[in-house]
Amino acid sequence: MTQLRAWQVEVFDAWRAAGHRGIAEAVTGMCKTRVGIAAMVAARSMKQQIPVVVPTIDLLEQ
Repeated sequence: MTQLRAWQVEVFDAWRAAGHRGIAEAVTGMCKTRVGIAAMVAARSMKQQIPVVVPTIDLLEQ
């Protein structure tokens, strides 16, 4: 798993405790993406599919 900060580990652990479901909400620049990547790696290790939803085409193209 990517090295996560304490608050990110807390969010990741809450995601796992919730049956691998949830929404991480934090202000811009807090590295939510790292939590998402850690969740994706964990999900793939369990052979789960990973849907990724973005609100705009611009974000999709990134």
